[in-house]
Amino acid sequence: MKEELSAFLDFLRENGHRITSTRREVAKRVFSLHEHFTADELQFLLRSKNISRATVYRTLTLMVEAGLVKEHAFGTRGKLYEHVIGHPGHFHLICDVCGAIEEIKCQEATEAILKAAEGSGYRILSTDVVVHGICSKCQDKG
Repeated sequence: MKEELSAFLDFLRENGHRITSTRREVAKRVFSLHEHFTADELQFLLRSKNISRATVYRTLTLMVEAGLVKEHAFGTRGKLYEHVIGHPGHFHLICDVCGAIEEIKCQEATEAILKAAEGSGYRILSTDVVVHGICSKCQDKG
């Protein structure tokens, strides 16, 4: 988590943003999470710190700008976030019935996608592969 926090603080400094104790607390909490979360869920986790909803949203926006957090629009809970350091290329499986999200790591598939995209002349900035289906639990329910 130290590396991620340092990268965020460097981004703030380099871009003329203030480094506040609340931004530091939000970032620490984000980097401690290893699942997708909404801004409201993050604020709930930070409730003992009395950090406003606006501060949580603004800090998440800065973390996305810094390239340390990814924002997703899949699932049933609204915008979801995940930090990217320590989470190499992966795919998301989304259950269209219950909204469950599962990450699948497959380096070979990631490399094949990147190779195909680069072959078309693109400079790749990021990848986001989402596969929709019905999870085994929902299939078992019938």
